[in-house]
Amino acid sequence: MTIDCTGAGNGGGGCNATLEVGAKDLYITEHFDYGGGHERFVTFQCISCKAETDVEDVPSAIYNRLPKKDAWRRPRRRSRPDIWDGEK
Repeated sequence: MTIDCTGAGNGGGGCNATLEVGAKDLYITEHFDYGGGHERFVTFQCISCKAETDVEDVPSAIYNRLPKKDAWRRPRRRSRPDIWDGEK
């Protein structure tokens, strides 16, 4: 999927680069409020400026397989398939 780096949902500051983003580039971020509630977002980090941008309309089949940010940052095996391939 093609996504613009805008920093949306993360304070802005994106570089507006248009990037080809696959599922292996996506991870879950969470925002906790003072009332005890929290929201989850699908996010990617720009390879150019390192800004994070939230992504909308990710199919549930992909969303349910995404790691949280701390797990995503750990080194991954190169053989991990891109679960976005073939999904619409």
